[in-house]
Amino acid sequence: MKEITIIRHGQANVGAMNEAEYDRLSDLGHQQAAWSGEYFENAGKTDLIISGTMRRQRETAEGSNYASLDHGTDARFNEMPYFELAHAVCEDYGATFPKTNLEFPNFIRQIMLHWDDMAKRHGFESFGDFKARVTAGLLDASDADEHVLVVYSGGVIATLAIAALDLPVELGWRMFTGIAHTSQHRFWISDDGQLNLMQYGAVPHLDRPDRRDKITYV
Repeated sequence: MKEITIIRHGQANVGAMNEAEYDRLSDLGHQQAAWSGEYFENAGKTDLIISGTMRRQRETAEGSNYASLDHGTDARFNEMPYFELAHAVCEDYGATFPKTNLEFPNFIRQIMLHWDDMAKRHGFESFGDFKARVTAGLLDASDADEHVLVVYSGGVIATLAIAALDLPVELGWRMFTGIAHTSQHRFWISDDGQLNLMQYGAVPHLDRPDRRDKITYV
């Protein structure tokens, strides 16, 4: 059995309407990353950190408290084509881009239900292809001898949970909601390559009175 820990990147550019605008950490995102790095540094269990190639993922991995760790990148860890899917579901199915946290769950549900149809129509990566690439990336990362910490995005984490729990799309969209920035998730991988979910959405580095208002989701 191999165990691997995943964290979501820190808060990115809130209110962005496209990937280029969104893909950088906010000031709070940098602070969340530093607190997360401090937590794992004190735990003394991490030898290697791997992130996707997106700026927000790399900035999280390269936060001040991660500076002493070896850092690798793997584009298979990059996020789903969220903004392309978001604009397509608005144009094709009359959805409304969410303006609040409360509006996000229904919006992501519509994206998930229509993802594969939109992928065919617009040439996006399908959900099946997305799930296959992120799962393959995680399995390869778990082959490292060191204690590995992986920096992913929310959609990647949710999709790995869907794969581990073998959830249908009709239920799986729920895994996309409530994933806090720099939250921790643990999987173990059996000898036959099966993903198993051990922990989802923990924020021990933020769960204290002076930091609880620093827990963010979108």
